[in-house]
Amino acid sequence: MTVDLRGLYLFSERTICAITCGTST
Repeated sequence: MTVDLRGLYLFSERTICAITCGTST
């Protein structure tokens, strides 16, 4: 479960960054 949680965290962070960058630009 630790691995899944870690992957989910990275995925969420990456998604947020993409949305933020896209909106900010």
